[in-house]
Amino acid sequence: MEQRIRTHFYWSAMLHDQDISITVVDGRVTLTGTVETWVERKRAATEAYDCGARDVNNHLQVHAAAKTSTSAESQGT
Repeated sequence: MEQRIRTHFYWSAMLHDQDISITVVDGRVTLTGTVETWVERKRAATEAYDCGARDVNNHLQVHAAAKTSTSAESQGT
């Protein structure tokens, strides 16, 4: 399953260049690392489920620059 998820991430326009580690134990997937946006974080979990994961522990962190720009946009600056 881990290789299937890696392949999905590799061919995904959103996830192919992100720093994501994948661990699979008894059908449960743990995602760690960093992504650029909250959308990519959610997409990574969805892709893992699509590959057959029973459960996904999404411990991906959103890159600090993405958090800062999102905060600035919401404040209208």
